[in-house]
Amino acid sequence: MDRLLAMHREHGEEGVPPEVEAAWLHHRFVQIHPFQDGNGRVARALATLVTIRAGWFPLVVTDAGRADYIDALEAGDTGDLRPLVRLFAGIQRRAFEGAINVARGVIPGRK
Repeated sequence: MDRLLAMHREHGEEGVPPEVEAAWLHHRFVQIHPFQDGNGRVARALATLVTIRAGWFPLVVTDAGRADYIDALEAGDTGDLRPLVRLFAGIQRRAFEGAINVARGVIPGRK
């Protein structure tokens, strides 16, 4: 865990993009599996901290996205984090688009 935190700090200093860092931190935490139960929830909370620190939205994996999430985690187990990065980036994109659509409905004259 100490090494995980040290690497996470190094990534911050190196400017690793939030969606990449969130996916990396999430996956590595799940691989370490420090708890008997709740590792996935804690990993998603850690990934959410990364996105919130970047000024983004909380990471929410819905039941509808669960299969893609599991597939992305399994791809990470083979050394390919790209599906998890894409999944997290897509979740953020949809959250931003939703916020923009809400703002358009609230701000007069915006469509």
